[in-house]
Amino acid sequence: MSGVICHFERGVFSGEGILFEAAPEFYLEIYSPLINGTRSSKIHCKLLHINNGESN
Repeated sequence: MSGVICHFERGVFSGEGILFEAAPEFYLEIYSPLINGTRSSKIHCKLLHINNGESN
């Protein structure tokens, strides 16, 4: 899926969760506000996989 860019923006507060679908080769980017700027983190979606009990 080279060249594919998807954008989904959602505010999530501490202690909350969010469930989303993405291809395993995509990344989740997280931006956290700080006093002196913004911190960003990038997590590979294959590390976030959950098993919802369905068989493929």
